[in-house]
Amino acid sequence: QSKLQKEVQARAAKDQCQRSVQDLKDMMKEQTSGKTQLRLLPEIFLCQQHLRNQTHAHESMVHELIHAIDMCRTKMDPLNNCVQLACTEIRAENLSGECNWMRELG
Repeated sequence: QSKLQKEVQARAAKDQCQRSVQDLKDMMKEQTSGKTQLRLLPEIFLCQQHLRNQTHAHESMVHELIHAIDMCRTKMDPLNNCVQLACTEIRAENLSGECNWMRELG
């Protein structure tokens, strides 16, 4: 097994939907201190407790798949480059159907 496969399996064994804001802050602190390097792994998690309905689940999956396409076709590093992060987020919002003026009213 490759190192990437081992990392993916280790993360899959954890309940990713139960991570707290503090967990994420701790991960960022470890990155800043040089203890670890955060990287995006080829995985998508949709947490049921955050999805309103089937349409929202569909839009969320499409949104995340657009990020996956961006990562595969470019040498994008959105964790360390805020311009690239903004670019992929704008593309994903626009192309997934999430960018809708009616949402601003509700």
